[in-house]
Amino acid sequence: MSIRHGRAFLSVSQWIESRVTEESRHDESLLTLKEVADYLRVSEDSIYKMAQAGEIPGFKIGRQWRFRRSEIHDWLHQQSNQRTAKFETAPPDAKHETERRVR
Repeated sequence: MSIRHGRAFLSVSQWIESRVTEESRHDESLLTLKEVADYLRVSEDSIYKMAQAGEIPGFKIGRQWRFRRSEIHDWLHQQSNQRTAKFETAPPDAKHETERRVR
């Protein structure tokens, strides 16, 4: 089955992917501190401290913190990529040492 999208015909999965990508690029909805904490599954105190220190993208409106959903999404991917890169570039002995400590 295909769906007409402008002049092109897309499969259903291609159409869904294009919609998700378009929506996430333009999603400037704001999240509260509690919503970010729930999303990241950490305490509100942790998010508050990170925001105060500038470690997570956010801004204050009056006395309350707000976070753009798209910036949190980008920040999360950036954090994930940094952690992966650190592990991949670690010397071989460091990798084994980390694995030994985990066990």
